[in-house]
Amino acid sequence: MLLVVVSLIAVVTVLVVVVLKFWRQSTSCRSELQRYKPILDLNVAIDDAKVQLQQVQQQAQQVADADKHRHEQLEGQYKQAFIKYEDLQREVSLLEENLEDISFGLYKPHFTFQSRKAEQRRARTVGQSTVICGRERK
Repeated sequence: MLLVVVSLIAVVTVLVVVVLKFWRQSTSCRSELQRYKPILDLNVAIDDAKVQLQQVQQQAQQVADADKHRHEQLEGQYKQAFIKYEDLQREVSLLEENLEDISFGLYKPHFTFQSRKAEQRRARTVGQSTVICGRERK
């Protein structure tokens, strides 16, 4: 009977040692598993990367759309300003031409009214005062 008790104590001791080693190893494995879990779970990592890629692509598309809209606005403003510039340049060239003519003593009439009544009608519609025969009329 003593032999049975000693063998039972030895078996229990071995069993405790084996359980203790297994527990330490399982704890170590769990910590390693937690450490490498993001790498091991590739599907989740791939899905997260796809979501981030889509977000970046959407932001890039929004920026591109905003730039395109701004470019169209600036192009329209440029066209309008260029047309105005050309008109002003034409007017300046006409005035420069008139200055050359005036320096030689030539006069070029600015108004081309066919009759005095047409001149009076125009003066009334524009709402400006005009001088006719040395007196001012409104």
